[in-house]
Amino acid sequence: MRQRAREEVDHKDAGDDQRHAEDDEADAHAAPLQMRWMEVRRSTSTATAIATGIDVDRASVDTANAIARKVEAPAFAHQRSILDPCISDLGKFDIVYSWGVLHHTGDVWRAIAAAAQLVATGGTLAIALYEETPLCALWTREKRFYTKAGTMKRALVRYPFGIARLLASSVYRRENPVTVLRDYATYRGMDFWRDADDWLGGYPYQPTRAAEVIRFVESMGF
Repeated sequence: MRQRAREEVDHKDAGDDQRHAEDDEADAHAAPLQMRWMEVRRSTSTATAIATGIDVDRASVDTANAIARKVEAPAFAHQRSILDPCISDLGKFDIVYSWGVLHHTGDVWRAIAAAAQLVATGGTLAIALYEETPLCALWTREKRFYTKAGTMKRALVRYPFGIARLLASSVYRRENPVTVLRDYATYRGMDFWRDADDWLGGYPYQPTRAAEVIRFVESMGF
């Protein structure tokens, strides 16, 4: 059976927000290999889903494992990088999932290939990547600046950006800004200002074109 791949690409326009979707996003100004992705393996003998996650950030790994123990979920996270030459020792998985992460590794094509090699025959590769747009050069410069900037400079960028984004979200959702700010974590999975920090950071930043990604994964049998 041929493997299946699904790519979902975030579009960025001048008035639109970029979108990451990691619930426990690490610092926006983190190390170049900062990443977040999830593998899910289903045991065919017991029909029980077993989740395996990896992250380069120790705190994120510890948090994920603590939550898994608390809810008694069959899941475990490892402190690993998708660019680890020995990443294949994790085995094969029915579903390999990465949302808004591989384009921040510094080598998106190598990261995609590494994720793809973990998919079992007949399995599914589900990835979300930033799509290349005319604004990518601007976003790249902004993210590089923000990642290297000190606390004060980041604050001078984050708060005006956050206020503008809050007002735009209020208009879009037709809600009071106070309500949007109060309920933000319930539908976004993180604090509003933490999310703003995440949006402005996230470097390295390597957008791709959907057609190129499709051809790339098809060349690997998907």
